[in-house]
Amino acid sequence: MTAFHARNLKGISRTVIAVVILVVIIAAIAGYLVITQQRAPAAVPTTPAQKFKIAIVSDIGGRGDLSFNDMAFKGGDDAKRDFGIGVVELVSKTEQDYIPNLRTAAQDPDVKLIVGVGFLLTEALVTVALEFPNKFFAGIDTSSQEIVKEKYKDKYPLPNLLDIRFEEHKGSALVGALACLAAAAYNYPYVGMVLGIEIPVLWKFEAGYKWGCNWALEWYKSKFGRDPPGIGATPVKSRVLWTYTGTFSDVIKGYTASKPMYEKGAIAVYNVAGPLGLGINQAVEEIARARNLTMGPPFWIGVDANQDWINPGFVIASMMKRVDKGVYIATKLVLENKFTEVVKRNNGVLVLGIGT
Repeated sequence: MTAFHARNLKGISRTVIAVVILVVIIAAIAGYLVITQQRAPAAVPTTPAQKFKIAIVSDIGGRGDLSFNDMAFKGGDDAKRDFGIGVVELVSKTEQDYIPNLRTAAQDPDVKLIVGVGFLLTEALVTVALEFPNKFFAGIDTSSQEIVKEKYKDKYPLPNLLDIRFEEHKGSALVGALACLAAAAYNYPYVGMVLGIEIPVLWKFEAGYKWGCNWALEWYKSKFGRDPPGIGATPVKSRVLWTYTGTFSDVIKGYTASKPMYEKGAIAVYNVAGPLGLGINQAVEEIARARNLTMGPPFWIGVDANQDWINPGFVIASMMKRVDKGVYIATKLVLENKFTEVVKRNNGVLVLGIGT
């Protein structure tokens, strides 16, 4: 997460600011410890068997979304650097590309692991994993083993298929707490959230963000014996302004969804829609130019990757979901011949926590 911008506050309790900074620091330290522990490639050969390759099949959008897909490709780049493997990238333009792309990857004799990136590849991964039992398949955010359990009970868990998931609700709770304490500090009545397609993974983002907001404001009330300024007077169910845009690619919808939130009084809008963060940033830039601001508020909150670089001073934090680590760890498991062991031990689902 990026640092909380606490300059120029007037009349605000130092205790509140300290708590906000403490939340961010704790999350950053936790992420760093987990990452450094997992990066050690002790038992992994630096020069794997000749012609060992992985294939990454993207969700719609491919490279350049600045978050979800880009983080998956980063994981492939890191694995290539550390393990000396080859990486094949297949970009899905539409949902109809999922199965053909997965099959193309599996038909390459040198590709040992195929990674499908995104919940929407759930069924396609099952179909192709059944067709190619001698290849390994990993899905990021997928629920493929649940389909196997429902439709192919005798094969559950499918030994060559691993669902890799994350604890998005926990990271979202942290940035929700941060946003709502910032709203109290700056006397704003709302926080906002712009989401993509309504799928189960995004429900976790939504629930975590709302929970974190309410937790923080309850903490404030118990600590100081009074309602927080600004957002504390807003009814609980109205504190978070939110909408599902139905897209992970239409940047303009990030703008049209977030602009009314800022106009209503949201101090920060959480981007849960990949590249739509660029649209949210456009809305923030318009406000900043009109008010001649060099830093927020208003702010926005990045997702998946550290997006502070997009607009320093206006990105208050980023909820980093380490999709790159999912790709990296799946590759490492194949290289160490532990993939099927992990599938069996975890019923085909590997959950990675905050910072991984």
